[in-house]
Amino acid sequence: MFDLGWSELLLIAVVAIVVVGPHDLPRMTRTVGQYVIKIRRIVQDLQNQFNDELDKANLDEVTKDIGELRNLNPARKFRKELTKPFRFAADELTGKVNKINQEGEAEDEKAENIAVRLNEEKPDGF
Repeated sequence: MFDLGWSELLLIAVVAIVVVGPHDLPRMTRTVGQYVIKIRRIVQDLQNQFNDELDKANLDEVTKDIGELRNLNPARKFRKELTKPFRFAADELTGKVNKINQEGEAEDEKAENIAVRLNEEKPDGF
């Protein structure tokens, strides 16, 4: 963090002993240590809150971007436009086949009616 070597630490210790005195030095170092711990906790809490908010904002933005990208799928649009005539033709053919089936069912019904009439009109000898 501060990139202090052994020589710098030794110099700080000598200055602290001279300025504060050997009698008050342990109490001062304990107090300074407690303040450093409090400051680190505060900084860590602020950093965590900042990162949480950044993650929330970034996550919402990324989710929105992904949704937009899904809607901008050119392959899907191309495929849809390419298959549109085939779908139209398939729907038209399906309609004609259904119509033919209905007509065939009507013809089958007529044929059955004719067969029933013929059986009713048929003399017993046949």
